[in-house]
Amino acid sequence: MSLNAFANLCELLKVQGGLDEDGHVGIGEQVATFLIILAHHTKNRSVQVRFYRSGETISKYFHKVLCSVLRVQSILSGELQLYCAILHLKLCIPAKFY
Repeated sequence: MSLNAFANLCELLKVQGGLDEDGHVGIGEQVATFLIILAHHTKNRSVQVRFYRSGETISKYFHKVLCSVLRVQSILSGELQLYCAILHLKLCIPAKFY
């Protein structure tokens, strides 16, 4: 994931999803742990070692980010549908026409 996409996701979760930092763990770290757990199917223990946090802290912030993602799922699915439609058009129209 590019740095720009990550920053946009963090901003979306902060503004639309209500994700906040409580002084201990920043939004970037919360989202990063969430994405690492999902993308790499990583266990809680591995993330504890990587981020120097307790298992309880990892679970707490994973749950917070998950709730924020569920709050913005309509926004994310709308953007995904738009992206898929654009991609479909590019695949269907021969390259010589654009």
